[in-house]
Amino acid sequence: MIIPRILKSISQPSMSTKIFGKELNLPFGIAPTAMQAISHPEGEAITARVAYEKNIIMTLSTLSTTSFGDVSKVNQTGMRLFQMYISSDW
Repeated sequence: MIIPRILKSISQPSMSTKIFGKELNLPFGIAPTAMQAISHPEGEAITARVAYEKNIIMTLSTLSTTSFGDVSKVNQTGMRLFQMYISSDW
């Protein structure tokens, strides 16, 4: 017979986690997706707003159609990352 001695109660499960010292609702976030303004006029600003409201990470693509500054205005204090690809062909 197995007698668990270290298990925690899961009566109120939580997906929250702490990443880079910031408490987030999920241990994963929104992946970088380029050229979002092709499908919606507000582009990455919509994604940033949802990420802020849901308290999850949003990663801005190198090829995004919205500037990092504009995303920061919408995302405010939310967690933002930036995917950077450096081209060898300047």
